[in-house]
Amino acid sequence: MSADFTCGLTRSFLGSGRVLANAGNAAAIVGGVGCVVAGPVYSRIVLAGSLLFWFVECWFAVRVAIDGSLFGVMAADPEEGGRQLDVMLNRTGRPLAERSRGALALWRKQIAALAVQLAALAAGIILRIANI
Repeated sequence: MSADFTCGLTRSFLGSGRVLANAGNAAAIVGGVGCVVAGPVYSRIVLAGSLLFWFVECWFAVRVAIDGSLFGVMAADPEEGGRQLDVMLNRTGRPLAERSRGALALWRKQIAALAVQLAALAAGIILRIANI
């Protein structure tokens, strides 16, 4: 696989992080409203947990967005772009495949954080409906 194709493909995957972040933001609004509206204490605690994971998901979303933009820049000239990035960050060089694996690992962590956030939100809603 060519280096520019690898950069473009990685950037495409990382670009979906914005959609994941938007889903997390919507879930945070629902969870926040659920925490504020008077209701059973256990459901409010679980909904607060959902908000906690929203912060985690936001952290990964920022890092994924940064990596996505860097891979977009590197796609024009992957070898030189990687070298220049290493110089700017005062790091030793890494192969493009390793950079791509690292960025995609962050993307998968963002997905996992969103999944936990949504699971906590669903549990909070179920507890609220059950009046627990």
